[in-house]
Amino acid sequence: MSDETGWVNRVPDPNEKTHRTVRIWATMETELYLDINVPINIDDDEVHHFVQEGGINGEDMVADPDPFAGSWIWNDVMSVDKFDPTATDYSIEVLES
Repeated sequence: MSDETGWVNRVPDPNEKTHRTVRIWATMETELYLDINVPINIDDDEVHHFVQEGGINGEDMVADPDPFAGSWIWNDVMSVDKFDPTATDYSIEVLES
């Protein structure tokens, strides 16, 4: 959004008359992995079935060390019923985007 009015430079401190509070929902997907040994004659479909049936203890999984592994799923923005003065102020970032 462009700011042809120059309002970005004059953003007031958030208050219930100048701002509203919205809630941002997101789901973080973290890539996890676990190296396991299986008998040499077991094919990948059998291993996949084993995993899908709960054969792996999720606590044994470790996070992928690649800092770019995983992703975010951004959900719809929801208005909050009441202005929250303690919410993080993103006024300038939103206006400059």
